[in-house]
Amino acid sequence: KRIKNVYERECKNAENCAQYEQTATNLERQSRPVENNLANVRQEIHRTRTEIGQLERRIRPLQNEYSAKKCSNQIPGQTSQATIDRCYAIFSEWNQLQASLNRYNSRLPQLKTQYERYLAQLTNIENRARQIETYLARNCKASPKVKTIRKHRSVRENAKKLGLELDKLIRDVSTLRKAKITIQR
Repeated sequence: KRIKNVYERECKNAENCAQYEQTATNLERQSRPVENNLANVRQEIHRTRTEIGQLERRIRPLQNEYSAKKCSNQIPGQTSQATIDRCYAIFSEWNQLQASLNRYNSRLPQLKTQYERYLAQLTNIENRARQIETYLARNCKASPKVKTIRKHRSVRENAKKLGLELDKLIRDVSTLRKAKITIQR
């Protein structure tokens, strides 16, 4: 009976600790590809944000020039050929910019779907990690896995911030698509 009590006190938790530590290691392994996928989404968001910024910087000058040249109010026989040609060039460039915006407008919902799938996977992993963390913190205080398993919460929090950034990018593209080239008064 005394040996059993010593085993219960000194060994039984260690047995479970090893199992929980192995589960924590497996969760870390499962989390890596999801984190890598989210890093790819983050890169695409940043690249798209940069490209959208460049498009935005090109749109305003086109609007201003279109308005200044009164491209929508050309009068036959009074408008110079140079102005007609430039208005045509502005309109062509405008159409190219709109085509680019349309491509982003199509791609971003797909990116959002991918992001949501990865976030759901990460949330599932974090929920399991929280259970493991609770057990390890209570029963296996000396385990190095206690600290490493806690990082899952911060990984998911960073992923949620990424979602907010993606939502803002989608709104920005939608707003840009509404821009028109017309005479501004």
